[in-house]
Amino acid sequence: MPRISIDQAIAAAELQIQALTNDFPDHAAAMIQEIDTHAAAQDWDAIRVIVHDLKGQAATVGWPILGETARSLGDCLETATTQLYADAIRLHVAAMRLCLKAKITEAKGEGARLLNDLQALATNLKKRGNA
Repeated sequence: MPRISIDQAIAAAELQIQALTNDFPDHAAAMIQEIDTHAAAQDWDAIRVIVHDLKGQAATVGWPILGETARSLGDCLETATTQLYADAIRLHVAAMRLCLKAKITEAKGEGARLLNDLQALATNLKKRGNA
């Protein structure tokens, strides 16, 4: 295998990152669908894994609001009772789909309001779970 220069390696890596960034909305939509599928089966552990992956990937490729929404869902799954998981998942999934459809990538304006509402939900679920 011929050696490549550092500049060539960097250029190749940048192309791969750009390809991942371009494909991310479709990839995220598939992950969100997986969350729905696992929610129907009440497979909470599988959802936790997907949420963890989505949280890290989204911020890396320029969709921090999806990462924050995934983080919020993860918080709900850690603090709420299992009876409330389905509601939390349904609302977070709807918010993620809305962000993808409207191309809301950051927590500014509408995105900030959406995240604030989800964080209030997480707080409310935690209170209800501890009641």
